[in-house]
Amino acid sequence: MSIDEVGSPLETSKTKGTRKRPAKVRKHAITGVGSRELAAFLDKLHAEGGTVLCINQSLSVGGNYEIVSYKES
Repeated sequence: MSIDEVGSPLETSKTKGTRKRPAKVRKHAITGVGSRELAAFLDKLHAEGGTVLCINQSLSVGGNYEIVSYKES
């Protein structure tokens, strides 16, 4: 699986579910956030039920972070 665009959500491989329990799908996203908005973004992501995989500091732009996260639906 490859990432087409930064910030676009991607779906993982779909598994079969049942009528009572549909299969869960993870939607991954890579988001660029400035250092001043980082805490607010993480709070919003947590409130929406998202999970952070990693936070990388951008070397080319000072004070920016790339956040890799996913949400299950």
